[in-house]
Amino acid sequence: MSVLAYFLVIGLIDTIVLFLLVYFIGIFIPRKLFGKDLVTFLSLVSWNISLGMILIQFFLPPQQESSLPWIIGLVLFFIVFLTVIDGYFIRKRPALTEYASNLIGRVEVLTAFFLVLDIFSIFIVIFRNIY
Repeated sequence: MSVLAYFLVIGLIDTIVLFLLVYFIGIFIPRKLFGKDLVTFLSLVSWNISLGMILIQFFLPPQQESSLPWIIGLVLFFIVFLTVIDGYFIRKRPALTEYASNLIGRVEVLTAFFLVLDIFSIFIVIFRNIY
């Protein structure tokens, strides 16, 4: 369990960075653009960014850093493209917005579980490094 705690701490740091990025995106988006659906839009943006990070790790060939800028550029384009599509459907299709809100509500339970697990892993890492 103690070795897995290091991976969970890295996951927690990744989650904090993602939260800060989405938070700053939310600050710069006018509230009247999405109204009450701003939280749904920002949740979909965080899913898009997470999907982009997964794609970067999946498509990154080992030992070939020369293709890294192309891969990151394509994934960033993919993230922006999905975000624009999400924004369009949230503004124009209330039924899809309701479906996305319900889906996000179901995932919140898993998110809370992993957050507790991540915090527990920090204590394991600290305890292991002290003793």
